This record gives sequence, C-alpha cells and structure tokens, in this order.
Amino acid sequence: MLHNPAALAPVPPEFFAEAVQYRVQAGDLKVTAPEFFPHMSTTVIMKCKGGEVTPKFAEFVDKLAEYLVFKTQLGDSDLAQIYAQHADILRKAGLAGPPAAG
Repeated sequence: MLHNPAALAPVPPEFFAEAVQYRVQAGDLKVTAPEFFPHMSTTVIMKCKGGEVTPKFAEFVDKLAEYLVFKTQLGDSDLAQIYAQHADILRKAGLAGPPAAG
C-alpha cells in the first residue's frame, strides 16, 4: 500500500497491518512489511466433470499449490530490488527525496 502524503483522510498504518506499506516521511521513503506477505496472487477456477473432486485430484492440486508457493517466494535481495524500484518511481514523481547515501 502506498500512502498518499497529501491525503485529506490518511489511512492509519494498522488498517493494513498485514500488507507492505510505503510512506513518505521527511522526504524519505519508509517501508514497513510483515514477516510474510503475498507479492501477488492468482485465482484459478476449475470445472470438474460431474461436479465431484476425487481424492487423487485434490491431492494433486494441494501438491501443485505447495510447489507454486515455494517457487514464487521472494528473497531479501528480490525485496530490496523491488523497494528500490518503488523508491525510484516515487522520487521521479516528486513524492520522495534523493536516494539515500550508502
């Protein structure tokens, strides 16, 4: 969630406590994130022949879901790159100060 620094009715941070939040404070981009959060999600709707799901198919779908979750986990370097890209977008939009020295 990107908080609007000029919002007439700012959203309190605890309203989206389980989401990554970006906030501009004193010209700097502040990012808060829970330990785990989804980066994206996809919904798949399947039509089962006869309307019934067999135990074997249910087991397959569960294993597939576990595999996809494992393969799409972001590491610290991935998150750092995403945060840097978002900070750059905010700077270009005039919503954040210059890059931090470091």
